[in-house]
Amino acid sequence: MKNDLLIQIIKDNFQKLSNKNKRFSKRSYAQKIGLSSGALTDFLSGKRGISQKKARQVLEKLGYSEAEQDHILKYNPLVHNKKSRSFKKIEHDAFDKLLSWEHLAILSLTKTEKFNSSPAWIAKKLSLEVEVVERALINLETHKLIHRDGTTITVSTEDVETFDQIPSEAIKKSHRQDLEIHKKNLSDVPVELRDMSSITLSFDLSKMELVKSAIRLFQEQVAEIAETSKATEVYKLSVYLGPLSTLD
Repeated sequence: MKNDLLIQIIKDNFQKLSNKNKRFSKRSYAQKIGLSSGALTDFLSGKRGISQKKARQVLEKLGYSEAEQDHILKYNPLVHNKKSRSFKKIEHDAFDKLLSWEHLAILSLTKTEKFNSSPAWIAKKLSLEVEVVERALINLETHKLIHRDGTTITVSTEDVETFDQIPSEAIKKSHRQDLEIHKKNLSDVPVELRDMSSITLSFDLSKMELVKSAIRLFQEQVAEIAETSKATEVYKLSVYLGPLSTLD
């Protein structure tokens, strides 16, 4: 039984443990949750499913109650046979250089149908100064996210993400930029070309990790739908979750 939310939970839990202990291996993690190393690798890549019984055993080892297991194992939107997306982590020392939105925007722009590697074209497409684009290209090349050969730009085959659960001022600054981008879009972009919605709900804080895993799953699913060979534009999807009530 292949379940996307279960895959996301396992990935997030492994990342959390490996962030705490850089020597913690996937083999050790597989043993911890009751799977062989090969079975874990194949399951996470979408090559192999696991039985519901085994899935429940894994979730039990991760501390999920029977009711939570029921929810996780029935929440299975957009099941697919594709491999899970592969991500290259932005290392800690690169945060300050790559925090500005234009870096990831340029990487995404390279995947569009009529991409032109000219800094002037990129600047016009992203409404930036040419100097800003040229500086961003240098940063991306320095951190091995792109390779430039004359006027040709070659990009890593992996998607890029930051480490989770890091109280970095660079990440906070990047999130503030996101808010400004969405504020501008609210005024400048027709409603049929954007979406902004929200939900207000009572919240059990003990379910925060499960909710975060579901949000990451949703983001990957949107990317799978939107990122085709015919893509022409670059969009930013941001999901914000925060308290309205005073935290005790």
